[in-house]
Amino acid sequence: MSDVQKNGEAENMLAKELQSAPVKALAWTEDAEHEIELSLQELCKYSGMFNPTTKRLIGGFLRVDKSVRGHKLGERMVRSLVAWGKAQGATSFPTDVESQYGLDVLLNVVGQDVTFSDPDRFKQEPTLNISTDQVRESLVRAEQYEEDPEIRSIGFSLDVDITGLDTTDWQQPQVVEQ
Repeated sequence: MSDVQKNGEAENMLAKELQSAPVKALAWTEDAEHEIELSLQELCKYSGMFNPTTKRLIGGFLRVDKSVRGHKLGERMVRSLVAWGKAQGATSFPTDVESQYGLDVLLNVVGQDVTFSDPDRFKQEPTLNISTDQVRESLVRAEQYEEDPEIRSIGFSLDVDITGLDTTDWQQPQVVEQ
């Protein structure tokens, strides 16, 4: 067996282990907002912030190590955050997508019916008249010029009404520290 095959098998075993591992979270309150950082070991991370006044759960950067992608771990992280947010009372989920991977994960979780907006949410008319395919093409083009496109602060924003999402089967993270 070649080293490449051994490495691939090890990555698959690790991904399967992560699929059954609990999503851990650190949660705290700062300036009346509830913040949370989710992780599956050090390979998958996602953060969010819930504002009880606006009922918005704002998604942060989604990071899933490339060695364990393709096993629905990104989707599991987003579901975990949204389930936690809904339990806190969130009704909307504004977040940004900075990469094609992040876009695919979010669409797999929340569905295809999304509206994109300008990342500058302070504009009078923030909604962009752009399709999901156009967003994907733009992200793919940008990825050709960046070493790690998932940590850039420029992307496309979307705001999802999560009141209709059925999260009863979605696991909330295990909060290990508050």
